[in-house]
Amino acid sequence: MSEPTTTHIHRRAHRSMIDDDDDDDARSREDECEALVAIYGEERCVTYDANDGTGCKVVELAIGDGWKLEVRAPRGYPSREAPRADVVARDRTTSEARAVESRAGRRIREVWAAKEGEACIFDWAEETRELVEETERALRGDDDSEEEGVDVDTSDIGALDLADVEAELQAIANAAVARSAASACDTTDARRADVRARLSSHELVVEKKSIFQAHVCRDVKSVEEIDVIMDILYESRKVRDATHNILAYRIERADKSESIHQDHDDDGETAAGGRLLRLLQLADARNVAVVVSRWYGGVKLGPSRFHVINETAKKALEALGEIHQ
Repeated sequence: MSEPTTTHIHRRAHRSMIDDDDDDDARSREDECEALVAIYGEERCVTYDANDGTGCKVVELAIGDGWKLEVRAPRGYPSREAPRADVVARDRTTSEARAVESRAGRRIREVWAAKEGEACIFDWAEETRELVEETERALRGDDDSEEEGVDVDTSDIGALDLADVEAELQAIANAAVARSAASACDTTDARRADVRARLSSHELVVEKKSIFQAHVCRDVKSVEEIDVIMDILYESRKVRDATHNILAYRIERADKSESIHQDHDDDGETAAGGRLLRLLQLADARNVAVVVSRWYGGVKLGPSRFHVINETAKKALEALGEIHQ
């Protein structure tokens, strides 16, 4: 039998590298599909393997009023191949709907290129969702619907500062410690005191008169603690009176399996909780809960409010060393 030539060795090495890339891409596709379902919910997001022998992963996402996004992620996605996408509107007769379909379908390759071989379906889906919402508002003749129907008293928003909130939370904490010491055998008080010790409130962020503040609880042991965290925060009148208290959390299961308990709550700020959860997923934050309080200041921020919410949370997580990737 003849010895393998250098060319044959290079070919085998190249095939091995491709196989390794395929394995990494397959894991990335599965992770992204799991994250998409967690963010949008099973009622709106479905993922499955294409049955045409191509090895594609298919993502179907329902958004807006009768719009559907379909993305096909090929075997080489995300490292080597761009995904392909179709956007279908229930009413395809309007020029606006056709324009969205055309623009979004082309845009996914640009988003993939900008991400430099990383998972991009969520970024494209959110961009497309915002485009759809703008189109629907234009067709209805609506103005920016942010905070629509919310009657907020902003007369004392300007007086809110970090010391104000922290002083109130500290006073509540001191009272809780006193109660806990007086009844050390009370399991409920002891548990609340433990959660309170791991809960921190962070620097206020002001954006066009709206005020944002992140609260982070570390080493969260169970989903049941989430209610305790929210209950403690709502002891503060300022937090309780916030326009929105947006929540996201990720908790490792007790058996240390690969799956993670994770969920979010928009608290009236549609899609904000899902984006906050996506931040935790990208940061690989575990056993952590984040709440971002927003006090609406009377000036609409539009889509930029989502960026402010996530940046406020990100700074708090970084300060606590909870950003792992």
